[in-house]
Amino acid sequence: MVPEMEGLLAAAALACAPPVALEGDGSAEALGARLAALGVPLGAGDERCPAILVRVEREGAALALEGRDAAGRVHRRRVHDPALAAALIEGWRSTDLQAPLLALPPPAARAAAPLRIGAAAELGYNEAGGWERGAAVIVAAPVAFLEGRLVLRWAAVDGAPAAAPTDLWLGELLVGAGWPLRAGPAVVAPGLALGIGLDGSERAACGAACTRLVRDGAWEVQAAPRVEAGVSVCWELAAALAVEAAVSGSLTPFGATPASPAWAEGTGDAFALAAVPGARIRAGLGLAWRPR
Repeated sequence: MVPEMEGLLAAAALACAPPVALEGDGSAEALGARLAALGVPLGAGDERCPAILVRVEREGAALALEGRDAAGRVHRRRVHDPALAAALIEGWRSTDLQAPLLALPPPAARAAAPLRIGAAAELGYNEAGGWERGAAVIVAAPVAFLEGRLVLRWAAVDGAPAAAPTDLWLGELLVGAGWPLRAGPAVVAPGLALGIGLDGSERAACGAACTRLVRDGAWEVQAAPRVEAGVSVCWELAAALAVEAAVSGSLTPFGATPASPAWAEGTGDAFALAAVPGARIRAGLGLAWRPR
């Protein structure tokens, strides 16, 4: 028989409750009667479930037992009580006792780390005195004991001078990490993120009341590094759905606000660039979904 087949048969044998085949001197016959009384099947078995071979010999007042199972394991004991001898043999054939010793169960497969996709409405305020109203999308996934995050944000910004019909907006792309902490039914996660912030200005339509040297729709964008720190609180509504609230503050250490773009200089037409405040605060409320 090829070695691979022998291994398969040995593994199959461990999954059955094998019979017992006794050999030896006259003590083996008496011990067989005790095993039969316990309901232990006697005989040679077959290839699918071979027997445990047990040799029994009397040594003075004791019984010497030697058993060999299908996996080649050898059991040797010397006992004085025939009832104890029968119980030992019954234990040798028990698959419940053999299996943990013969093979370790395979490790459980680890579930794939679930993504968390969130969307939130946000309200912010910047140090230039402008309100910021917008939305954010957050994609997060576990990384070790942390949670990696990607944040996309857009907001309309108040604060353009009244004399300058200009729409202000901001956009952000941030990458960071949070530290989820269970607090009863909620998960509290302080976090930190770094990325790029965009502050844009777009000329609004002003009608016939204003000078049209700068065309409607003209725009300028300024980009600067941004760092954000905050904390979010998440409450599960269902297995894959949660409500999430967050507060944060951000800094733009290298932001600058020139008076106007070069192409608008000297036109006499007011075109206000978006202010790039050094600091902002914001709060958001939304839903988070974990796809299965």
